[in-house]
Amino acid sequence: MTTPSFVLVDAAKAASVARVRIESLSTMAELKQADAVLREIWRDDSAQAGPMPIAVMRALEHAGSYVHGAFDADDGRMLGASIGFFSTPEQRSLHSHITGVLASAHRGGIGYALKLHQREWCIARGAREMTWTFDPLVARNAYFNIVKLGADIAEYLDDFYGQMDDQINRDDPTDRVLARWRFDVPARTLRALPPYRRLLTSGADGAPVPVSDETRGAAIIEVPVDIEGLRLINPAVAADWRAEVRAAFARADVEGLVVDGFVRGVGYTLAPHSPSRPTKDGSP
Repeated sequence: MTTPSFVLVDAAKAASVARVRIESLSTMAELKQADAVLREIWRDDSAQAGPMPIAVMRALEHAGSYVHGAFDADDGRMLGASIGFFSTPEQRSLHSHITGVLASAHRGGIGYALKLHQREWCIARGAREMTWTFDPLVARNAYFNIVKLGADIAEYLDDFYGQMDDQINRDDPTDRVLARWRFDVPARTLRALPPYRRLLTSGADGAPVPVSDETRGAAIIEVPVDIEGLRLINPAVAADWRAEVRAAFARADVEGLVVDGFVRGVGYTLAPHSPSRPTKDGSP
């Protein structure tokens, strides 16, 4: 498949701005390096397999899936890694299972460069979309995925991975949303926003407050600005946010609402499903 020139240009520019080289990982030494990077990101110091076992990375790479690292363009140090695998042939979709960048990289744009490289790599192999999951409570990731990349939120997944033992996810239900980045769907354009009602808001004490009313239409589901910090200082309130955001998304699904944006400092905006955007099964 011919890759559009803008896809190539965007990927090259993003890597240049982030000062990284994105390369496939094929040797055992490279895969061990990726394992160490992912363990550091997820703060996983267990003796068991890390967030992405080396043997699985080896198998996926050998089978032709996406196993890449982002290397510092100056000193060659691995700063991030991303692993994905293909879905069923008819879906022509890559699921990006894990992507992470070291906090010690001390610069932005590496995650963006990895995602644009993934898009280029996917299109060259005939894929028409990419999916991945992320924690709906992490506001910065929601903004990046929905606004910067233009992905849709296809589905809310309750406790998707079950119990996880890394220090980021330990003792917290692993609720996720499924992001779907359709390469053949135009990016959203800025437009006048309709009046939004709140399905979930924040109280004066920072705790979540569900809003009950009989109105319908566009809505907002608020999320904390910094859920990771909140988990450290007030885990009980953070747990309340998990439960209430799950309930708010369930209510939105019943009302036929889908995520159509994310506002920094506020949360998710939702509107009635539009036929121009895909549903969770990928169809209009």
